[in-house]
Amino acid sequence: MEIVKDVAALKKRWTSAAGRDLARTAQQRILRNEALDGIGLQEVDGRADLRCMTFPAIFRELSGVRIRRVDLSGAKLANLRIVDAAIEDCRFEGAGCRYWHLRGSSVDGRSFARVDLRDSTLEEWFQERGNY
Repeated sequence: MEIVKDVAALKKRWTSAAGRDLARTAQQRILRNEALDGIGLQEVDGRADLRCMTFPAIFRELSGVRIRRVDLSGAKLANLRIVDAAIEDCRFEGAGCRYWHLRGSSVDGRSFARVDLRDSTLEEWFQERGNY
C-alpha cells in the first residue's frame, strides 16, 4: 500500500465510512490502552499512521495509557488531559495540541516541529510528582 503524503488526501481518508470506522476503532483502542496492530492502519516509518486524524470530544483524557510508535503529524488533539501516561516514539509534526495538560506523564516524542502547544500546561504537579 502506498504511503499517502498529500495533506488533503490524509484528511480525506478519515471522512469515508470505512475511514470513520477505522478512526473510531483506533481511538477506542488508544483509550482502552490496546495495541493498534491488526486493524488495517498503514505504517509510516515504522509507526501506525494516524496523520491528520481529528480526535473527537470523547478524547478529553488519556489516563494510564501507553501510546507507542504512532505518527500523529497534523492530527487535531486539542483540549487533552494526559494523566499518568507514557507517549513513546511518536511523531507530532504540525499537530494541533492546544490546551494540553500533562500530569505525571512521560513524553518521548520524536518530532514536535510546528506543534501548536499554545495555552498548554506541560509541567503540572500530580500526586507529588511532575512529568518526566
